Amino acid sequence: MLFCDITLWYNHVMNKDRISVEQVKEVLQKLAGQEITRVWFSSGTYIFLEIGELHLECNPVSKKTHTKGDWTLGQVPYWRLLRGENVYFDSLDAELEELKKAAWSLENKKIVSVDVADTMTSVDVLLSSGTTIRFYRGKHDFFRLTYNHKSYLVVGEDGTPSFSHTEL
Repeated sequence: MLFCDITLWYNHVMNKDRISVEQVKEVLQKLAGQEITRVWFSSGTYIFLEIGELHLECNPVSKKTHTKGDWTLGQVPYWRLLRGENVYFDSLDAELEELKKAAWSLENKKIVSVDVADTMTSVDVLLSSGTTIRFYRGKHDFFRLTYNHKSYLVVGEDGTPSFSHTEL
């Protein structure tokens, strides 16, 4: 049986702790060895990777359940797939169906490493298949990494990383 906690979600701009690029890199390394177990989209090309064991979570407002991984890496509008340095898929140039097909091919692949640029303009996720997912910073938040909805990593439009917390 699934139970819903009553949780208030605060905007990350109102409640966040600034962190260094080194801390971002340290947190992202926790994904190495984990498996991408589910890929989904929001608002067109915004990709989300559910990482680790899947479980059901309940939205405290709508009471609807959804499948989440131990980690969620996402809210990224612009991304590419590379083999070596050769781009073989670009989310900006793709039709929705080919975008979904390319993204779903990432499921059940293990993460070998995660590297964020010192300039906080891109993140490379190297997979066991040899494919690299490269996320790019856009006009809005760059990416988010959540774990158990206790706190999450946010990289803002100016490239400044921070931890953001949910409050009960």
